[in-house]
Amino acid sequence: MTANTIRPLSIPSCILASVFISWRTSLALVFAVVFTTSAQAQLSGYGDISIQVEAPQVTGVGNGYGEYRARVANNSATQSHRVTVALQFAPYGSEHGIREIRREVELAPQAKATISMFVPMLENAYGAQVFIDGERQREEVEVINRAGVLDAGDREFGLFLSPKIFKSGLMSKSNFEEGFKDSESNKQVATQSPEIPVTEWSDNWLSYARFDGVVVSSEELNAASEAVRSALFRYVERGGSLVVAGNWQVPPQWRARQGFITNDNIKNAEDEEP
Repeated sequence: MTANTIRPLSIPSCILASVFISWRTSLALVFAVVFTTSAQAQLSGYGDISIQVEAPQVTGVGNGYGEYRARVANNSATQSHRVTVALQFAPYGSEHGIREIRREVELAPQAKATISMFVPMLENAYGAQVFIDGERQREEVEVINRAGVLDAGDREFGLFLSPKIFKSGLMSKSNFEEGFKDSESNKQVATQSPEIPVTEWSDNWLSYARFDGVVVSSEELNAASEAVRSALFRYVERGGSLVVAGNWQVPPQWRARQGFITNDNIKNAEDEEP
């Protein structure tokens, strides 16, 4: 096992990479409700309430838990509403697997919220039931697949690519192609580039935890909100790898660590001399 490392990578386009690598810990089922002012697109309407449910991730890239997001808006100028979104799942076999996950949010007049729901990515939601002020709505919300472009497969590593990185063709450069092959020239990495711009990425670090690494341009990262950047930094501090292409400065809280983080092997306790 090697120690965590911060170092620049010698690759084209002046890529600066800040990489922290550690063993991934298992994740519990976690939910978060985050209020936001993100633009609402492809919304389903229920009177005063508009809802969009999207799946930014898929089972073919990465391992572990993934995020579903419900964007909810109360368009009433005077009335508050209690909104429940219940994701619906098809169980494995007869009784196995998750059948439903629901979250509830109170919305003041003209308020908006994003409800994040984290589930094992073996589970695929096919729709969502909606309850407004305790009353179930007749029409379900379709889950919109926003996974984008995939290069999936049964591979050891999974990378999450920003739209600009994908369009640049960086991942098809020869040094990347060779760097992610094993001794028999088999490709070891699967990639996903979502259709969601970095400015709309999740502000919860758990959304990135299923990936071994995230690759983003400095322009995209600098344009992202502080909440999104903080989520990516927390992901790194918990064992993820972040590669930033372009002119980017390592966060101040990381710089003090560069003096003692090395590539030296970590000795096991039994290897220590008495």
